[in-house]
Amino acid sequence: MNNLEIYSTVATAAAAIISLLISFYLIQKDRIKLDIDLSPNAEWISLLLLDDGRSIYNENGLIKTNIRIINSSNHDVSYFDLRIIDDDLNELVFYNKLQHNIFNNLQQTNVIAGALPNGATATLNIPESDFGILKSKSVTSIDIVISSESKIKSLFIMFKITNKKRLFKKIKFGYINSPYDSFSGSSLVEESNKPNYKEVYDSMHN
Repeated sequence: MNNLEIYSTVATAAAAIISLLISFYLIQKDRIKLDIDLSPNAEWISLLLLDDGRSIYNENGLIKTNIRIINSSNHDVSYFDLRIIDDDLNELVFYNKLQHNIFNNLQQTNVIAGALPNGATATLNIPESDFGILKSKSVTSIDIVISSESKIKSLFIMFKITNKKRLFKKIKFGYINSPYDSFSGSSLVEESNKPNYKEVYDSMHN
């Protein structure tokens, strides 16, 4: 092999390596990057406050936790199948905006805050439904509120995104067999901190 042939072979190999590195860089650049920041402890709230001055009360009690999703990638991402599971693997219904309709006389109203047992209020961002959009380069804050029909030790929150799961990614909890990428986390519930909701209800009507 003469010097020209050697140079040509080396140049071809170098071009192939550069092309591979560029492809890898573009894949990494376009990869969806989500970070989940879930409140480690849920908290009890007394009422859900509506923007028309009314409130929603539940005699069994209301539990709230917050999940913040950081989308540091260059693309908007759709999430779906947002689900809440308790420690006994029961699926829980969470408050969302689609529940406000003409049948319960809550149409065109929004939950804007929650009243806390100590008398303070906290702004709430109730989800539209079990799906939504995670904007590029942004933080999406979602407040999960469920009623306490029975004793709950923890809330397990999970959702999928519309991107396919990486081939060898192992999922231990949540949507194990789904072809879509999923995220999950848990939030502890302290039953001992639960206020006396009968007293709360009585104070509202005195």
